[in-house]
Amino acid sequence: ELLKIMWTIPVNVCGCERSFSSLRRIKTYIRNTTGQERLTCLALINIERDYEIDIDAIVADFVSKKDERKKVF
Repeated sequence: ELLKIMWTIPVNVCGCERSFSSLRRIKTYIRNTTGQERLTCLALINIERDYEIDIDAIVADFVSKKDERKKVF
């Protein structure tokens, strides 16, 4: 019964394929002129470019951690 359920659940590989596609484009563009660490960072920036960052929420969380920060911010 468990196998039937597993076989009917669609597998989402879109994110993985997008990651490899992004990495391939970056690597083709840059080729061997950069190191592995920089290539990894560029790939992460490209893959996660769609995420919205709420700066106000980050600052509010940072300030709420310590009382001294509340005085400054």
